[in-house]
This record gives sequence, C-alpha cells and structure tokens, in this order.
Amino acid sequence: MSKNIEYEIKILDVNTNALHKQLVSLGFNQVPRFMFKRRVYELGKDTWIRLRTNGKKTTLTYKKSNADKIDGMEEIEIEVSDFEATNNILTNAGLIAKNYQENYRTEFSNNEIEVTIDEWPLIKPYVEIEGSSVEKVKQYIKSLGLDKHEMTSKPTSYVYEIAGIDLDSIDDLVF
Repeated sequence: MSKNIEYEIKILDVNTNALHKQLVSLGFNQVPRFMFKRRVYELGKDTWIRLRTNGKKTTLTYKKSNADKIDGMEEIEIEVSDFEATNNILTNAGLIAKNYQENYRTEFSNNEIEVTIDEWPLIKPYVEIEGSSVEKVKQYIKSLGLDKHEMTSKPTSYVYEIAGIDLDSIDDLVF
C-alpha cells in the first residue's frame, strides 16, 4: 500500500477577518461556511481514524502524524455513504469513538492551493493551507504574509493543548 502524504499546515493566531478579505480580493473561490461533525477513533500513538461529515459528503480517514512539518501527515481517505451507519460498523468492529466534535469551516481555493478558516468551540479560529507540494504550501504562506505566525501540522488536539484544554476530556465538543 502506498503512503498518501498530506501537504498541509495549520497557522495559528491569524486575523481571520483580514485574511478572508485578502483571499476574496485575490480572486480565491469561496465555499460558503459549513459545519463538520466528526467522531475520532484512536488506534495508537499519533494514529487515528476520523469519520467526518459536512451533511453532503461523509469521509472515513486513516491519519498518522509522522512529524510536525508540512508533509508530516500520512492520510488515506474514502467517501462513505452514511455517517451513523459507518459509526455503527466501526463500533461493532471494536473501535470506540473517543468523542464527538463539531467545527465550522470556510474554504477558499484557486487552481493551486486550498486555504481554510476553521472555527472550533473554546479556541481561536486557525487557518490551514493545503497544496500539492511542500514548496507550493510554503510559497502561499509567504505570499499571504503568514510566515511570521506559529505553525503546526499536529492534530487539532494540539491546538487545544496549547490553549490549556484537554480535548480528550470533552465527550461532546459542540457549539
């Protein structure tokens, strides 16, 4: 099986209103804000399965964090037809979701890159930039003026951790 590497980085403490205006002025296509619902099933250290839906598309994703860098996340993703039925299959197979989570996302894209603004309960919004290569992601981080901000490829639980919140202690993370 080949490894699928995700070229993505989270950028913290960004003025997301200013970035939103900047992306629109640069001609990025915007997808209207939507809510994700997810369940996360831990498999081991830095390895988990995520079941996620935005109400229109539901995906099941294997994720493994190999390093805190743009190409540090291994990911294998498939589309599934039903959030609750897939959760039932995983639960019956012995996997237990550690929690239920919700977040809002606003997506922007052009022909080269995807920029998202993610809003989660209890923490400040953050930005993710995803592209086809490390170089492309770095290029846009610099051109959007985001290169002076703290960055991480670690999971969202890390963003909660640096905010002093233990995400694993929250069974239902909702708005």
